[in-house]
Amino acid sequence: MTADLLIPRTIALLPGALSAVAEITAVTLFLLILYRTARPSQTQRTGNEKFLAAGLLWFWIGTVLEAVFFFAKATAANEYQMVMRIALIDGPLRDIQLFGFAGSMIAGVSQRLIPRVYGLAAPARNAQSLLFVLMNGSLVLDIVCYLLLLTTQNIYFGFGLEEAYLLMALWPMLLARQLGIFSAPSRPDRTFKFVRAACIWLILACAMLPFFLVYGIFTHQVFAHAFMGSHRHAYTVGFISLMIMGVSSRVTPILSGIDAKRLSSLWGPFLLINVGCAGRVVLQILTDFIPSTAYPLLGFTGFIELVALIWWGAELWKVMLGAPNGDIRGLLQSEVKLAQTD
Repeated sequence: MTADLLIPRTIALLPGALSAVAEITAVTLFLLILYRTARPSQTQRTGNEKFLAAGLLWFWIGTVLEAVFFFAKATAANEYQMVMRIALIDGPLRDIQLFGFAGSMIAGVSQRLIPRVYGLAAPARNAQSLLFVLMNGSLVLDIVCYLLLLTTQNIYFGFGLEEAYLLMALWPMLLARQLGIFSAPSRPDRTFKFVRAACIWLILACAMLPFFLVYGIFTHQVFAHAFMGSHRHAYTVGFISLMIMGVSSRVTPILSGIDAKRLSSLWGPFLLINVGCAGRVVLQILTDFIPSTAYPLLGFTGFIELVALIWWGAELWKVMLGAPNGDIRGLLQSEVKLAQTD
């Protein structure tokens, strides 16, 4: 971050290089430790491992590309060259981070965890490979066509990019079906609404992608920043944040040995986070049409989301404080209980 603040001065290159080496080394060692830890495991494979492996691979690629991105900006000869380099690298980098890393990791963990803790039907093993190919194939097609479209200006790569966006709109529906998120859970819990809402936001966010190029043409923009920002907010806050809020609030009481039925329903933070996210998604697009009205309200939606996260965090903190201190045996028993919940 310090190096980014020093751009475009030459002195930025030294901390930038040190940071890049440190980050790539740390991520590489982290992945190596995970591999050596998991390799001797005798646990039966469930099919979710390939999602986790792909997510970690995208994590490493994203870390390397982050370093490339920095040096591309730091060595730009002028403002125009910097803008063009940002346009070329930033989009693929964000897609790798959101769809490759976060998306794959959530898909892998959720197919293992969510059906068990909520009493839903087990994911179909024969659909896992299709989901895996759709997620990673669409991302690769997206990156390749995006780069070729910007570097060659060939419209045919635009059609390829649109095809990638259409495929990206399909896999969220398949993931939701795998999780059985729209069926009634046999173990209903206060947190299930977060997980279901997260999947709805995921479907909505990815359904926006096929309209990105069309929207840009309609509004006479080479790159529709407001529309893409709206999509990414729906994905990050709507999908990722709600999934984190739901799963953590479900698992923590189990590991703490606390009956979730005695806890808050969490309707307050749930409603606030969804209202704030919906407001941001809609208002960001409206900045293209009524900027004087939409821009002042955008900050308020962020305040709503902040209140929701603070409220949720306080509730989670109370649960953790209520856990037995130092009771290692109880904690292990709780973990075994979670693993056997099916």
